[in-house]
Amino acid sequence: MKINSESPLRTSNPDSMNFTPSLELILKSLGIFMVAFMIGSFFYQQGFAREVKYIIQGRFEEMQEGSLKSTMQDLSEQLGGEVEAYVGNDLPTLFLDIPFKNYQRLQARRNAAVESGILLATDADYVIAKIRYNDSTPIEVKLRLKGDWSDHIAGDKWSYRINIQDENVIEGMRKFSIQAPETRNFIYEWAYHQTLMQENILTPRYHFVNVISNGDYMGIYAMEESFYTELMESQEHRAGVILRYDETDMWQNWATYFSIGKEDLRTLAQTSGYFMHSDFSSARVSSFSSGSLLTDPILREEYRTGQSMLRGYQSGKFSAAQVFDMEVLGKYLAVTELWGAGHAFDWQNIRFYYNPVTNLLEPIGYDGMAMNEYYSSLDLNTSLRQCILFADEEAWDVFYQAATEIFQPEYLQGIRDRIGEPVSGYVDALDKEYKFGTAIDWDRMNERALRLHSELIKLNQSKQIQYSTVE
Repeated sequence: MKINSESPLRTSNPDSMNFTPSLELILKSLGIFMVAFMIGSFFYQQGFAREVKYIIQGRFEEMQEGSLKSTMQDLSEQLGGEVEAYVGNDLPTLFLDIPFKNYQRLQARRNAAVESGILLATDADYVIAKIRYNDSTPIEVKLRLKGDWSDHIAGDKWSYRINIQDENVIEGMRKFSIQAPETRNFIYEWAYHQTLMQENILTPRYHFVNVISNGDYMGIYAMEESFYTELMESQEHRAGVILRYDETDMWQNWATYFSIGKEDLRTLAQTSGYFMHSDFSSARVSSFSSGSLLTDPILREEYRTGQSMLRGYQSGKFSAAQVFDMEVLGKYLAVTELWGAGHAFDWQNIRFYYNPVTNLLEPIGYDGMAMNEYYSSLDLNTSLRQCILFADEEAWDVFYQAATEIFQPEYLQGIRDRIGEPVSGYVDALDKEYKFGTAIDWDRMNERALRLHSELIKLNQSKQIQYSTVE
């Protein structure tokens, strides 16, 4: 209620009721905090007291600019939307507390990446922050922006790589990423990971959380484990080394191309003579958690062995069977095809676990963009030959053996029965935020399984199979 010269509170005796502008502000303040107290009590019972404090602080600064009625209306609308999308979705909540100067550094890196079209992230980009998971104690972390393409940072919902300091963990993880669910095609990516785990194929743990950053509710994010010791141990694999064909040079080259124009980049690079073209054949072999290799002689030796094996495969010296666990490889190829997750087949996206028991490498399922429109539209052989691991008849034999079982509606029904309840919870939460259906289309998945099975049989009969080649 605004107090002015025509208000009934203004009596004919001005001496008895002398309201000054400062007293008016005090009364407005009391009104705000009375309402805030009532709303805060509700949130406190729900376990969400801290974020209300941030919202109230942000709105209180506007009091001197607008009326009490306007301020309260805005506050009610903001809380109403967040209560509906956040309190009711039953997801865990991750709170980010990023100091202002560090946030400015992140924002500068983000702006530069949006302008260039590519994020070239390095360890120098990490800043100090604090995070809290649900009602746990805040812990110190280092975080940076993540994602190669700028879609991870194009809007307000930025993707982050987060490394927890000391021995603290969240959901058993010390290193993980958070990203908007649409960057990996919502619930389909989660189902892809669950299927890999069912087949005992290593894959990062992946689930959905609410994120509140410096008091602002950012919506639902996908939380994805990074490549660290806990990934192996949580899935009952002995701790070992995780390797990759390093993509750093490739992204640096792309950034160089983008800086001079985005059309016909490969031709420009090849004809200009100024830019190196990098691909699988020229990529270096590197590892994750390189610091551990310096202090642990066993891990260091395993890294050298795994590195030699990947280099030998890269050069054509070693066959797939000499380098990889072929049973695991066959299942990996079949599960990835079932979920139309061909983005995982790109050479720069494949990670390898050196199994110290078998002395062989195992592919780690990751970044599939499951049922993405492009990858899920490819025919079976076109998709397979994009994978550097699908290189010879031995790879086809183990793939065929796994795929004859996996490309079946009965197999899909088993997955559906196992993941049904968590899928429903995630879909309800995602649908509230995104306002469209994010559920798995199981009829479409069944049709896909039948189509893939038909193509599988025809290819096996014709033997007209095209394999990946190293160029």
